[in-house]
Amino acid sequence: MSTQQTTTHAHNEEHERTYTEDESSPKDEKTIILGLVPAPELAEKFAYKLAEDLPNLLNDHIDDHIEWEIKVLTDPLTGGTEDAEEIMQKTEEFKKEHNWDYAICVTDLPIISSGRMVVAEASNERKTGFISFPSLGAFPLQRRLRESIFQLTSEIHYGSPDPEDNKKEQKKTRSQMRKQREADRLIGKSLTERLSPIEKTHFNEDEDDKGVRFYNKHKATGRIRLLSGMALANSPWTIFSSFKSVIAVAFATGSYGLIFPTLWQLSDGYSILRFIALMFTAMIAMVVWIIVAHNLWEKQSSESSKYLVKLYNSATLLTLSVAVLFYYLVIFVLFLLAVVLFVPGNILEQSLGHSPGVMTYILLAWLASSVATLAGSLGAGLESEETILNATYGYRQKRRRQEKQEDKEK
Repeated sequence: MSTQQTTTHAHNEEHERTYTEDESSPKDEKTIILGLVPAPELAEKFAYKLAEDLPNLLNDHIDDHIEWEIKVLTDPLTGGTEDAEEIMQKTEEFKKEHNWDYAICVTDLPIISSGRMVVAEASNERKTGFISFPSLGAFPLQRRLRESIFQLTSEIHYGSPDPEDNKKEQKKTRSQMRKQREADRLIGKSLTERLSPIEKTHFNEDEDDKGVRFYNKHKATGRIRLLSGMALANSPWTIFSSFKSVIAVAFATGSYGLIFPTLWQLSDGYSILRFIALMFTAMIAMVVWIIVAHNLWEKQSSESSKYLVKLYNSATLLTLSVAVLFYYLVIFVLFLLAVVLFVPGNILEQSLGHSPGVMTYILLAWLASSVATLAGSLGAGLESEETILNATYGYRQKRRRQEKQEDKEK
């Protein structure tokens, strides 16, 4: 596939890449340029990954009488607003500025309209659309995002059937008619879509624009889908890289405790429920400490932001919980190795009064992990505060707006 890259903006996050059909594919005189405008970071990564295959896929699924050209332009502002109309206006401005035929924004923000979670929107009049990819859920996000782009492009390309265009409809090939009717859903059928369906609706009559919106049909399951997608957008695996000093302090603290028989005897006498309770207490304490120490809890600034602030804080809790779970698994493995290597079986047997088995070492490592998390890691500093802050929606929005303002001033 041939790829061309041209720089159109001075800002280091705003650059445009062009993707066209394979040289061997049949060409027609008509060319449609579809511009993708992703928010920075994860949305940008997915957009570039999908753009390489989109020309041929759109040719197969939308219209094979058109040469499709894909351009990708990352813009921080598309990740700095939760307002659907503002996103559509900004996307339309990009379309006009770069002479694109169609434009689709891929934002990593939750979009709320009239109390409902908007997954995507498309306007045949404006020739633009947007996708809130967290509303698609966490996995498999790339497939869902690809199918959503197909559907929105189809809505933008064909629009709603017009009774006055019968002659024009008759001129379409059977292949085109089939592709126009092919999908009424935003994403394909699967177990997740059955549990949390996405509903397609037309704009209300009091709205100026004609187009379609896709909502999460059920509020409860839609919220779960949205939160999982928001946690994925926060990239919890990047936070884990900041836990190096925490792991070092926790391991040193726990290793010191392994010297004394008291920890051995406690691990032998505790019930499984006590182990579980201690583990969750340690992890919850660590999550709370990170939030308090780095001031990650969003505060409500207005009545309209109440629901979004709850979403942001829920996503922060879920993201940090995943990161702390990874951390806990790592120190558990480290302590398991330490117990096997440095606690002799004969001395352990003398202290416990019975021969130690595999479960004895596992429980001792489990207890050491929880105690080390409570006693040592809560007082340790994370490697990079910037990494932790960047895993919250509020901070990312402020940073993106600031970068956009600085770029305008330059």
